[in-house]
Amino acid sequence: ETWSSLMRDIDLGKRRIIVPDEFLERRGRGQGATFDGDREVFSPLSIDPQTRDRTSIEVVDFAIRAGDHLESARSLFAELVHGAGYSSSSVGDDSDGAVKTATEVDSQDSLSDRTTTKKRRYWTPALQSVLGSMLRLDRGVFRTAITPGVPVIEWPTLDQSSRTAETLNLLTMSQSASVQTRVRMLHPQWTDDQIAAEADTIKAEQGLDVQVTDPTGGFA
Repeated sequence: ETWSSLMRDIDLGKRRIIVPDEFLERRGRGQGATFDGDREVFSPLSIDPQTRDRTSIEVVDFAIRAGDHLESARSLFAELVHGAGYSSSSVGDDSDGAVKTATEVDSQDSLSDRTTTKKRRYWTPALQSVLGSMLRLDRGVFRTAITPGVPVIEWPTLDQSSRTAETLNLLTMSQSASVQTRVRMLHPQWTDDQIAAEADTIKAEQGLDVQVTDPTGGFA
């Protein structure tokens, strides 16, 4: 409705010209009269001297309330996005034009991240059920050689790289979280086996799994 009202304002705001009756060209009895807006030269007109001061062409421009309409549209858009559980910045709305810090951007995007995570939890079991049924149909109807089972649903990682990297760096320096915990934070969609394998690889590369024997032979 807001956008339609703006377009109606634009249509009504077209420039109009008002000309005196003497400037019209008669088409003949009963056929009315017209005015050619592209005409550049007018022949001398027989104008009543008493009405000569009212024979100029008058240009009329109506105001277009573009600013009011666009502001209303932006406000409605922001309310719709917020009601859907997302932040305006995550859908490309940077209307305020202010430069934001990384912390402010993360704070605004956290609403969208929570909504996305929630929807993923809703969709994961539904997708597993539907895709599992399709696999069983593929095996039963089309006689394929696949083994039906419950598919593993993996979602793209949310764009939280800077925040996650900072958190992992602090945990590593403080030695307050195990390697497996840090791997799980970096790859929340991985299975326990994948996380364990990655943790073992990191330990091996950093020499954390080396068994050091007691040089004193137990007599320390």
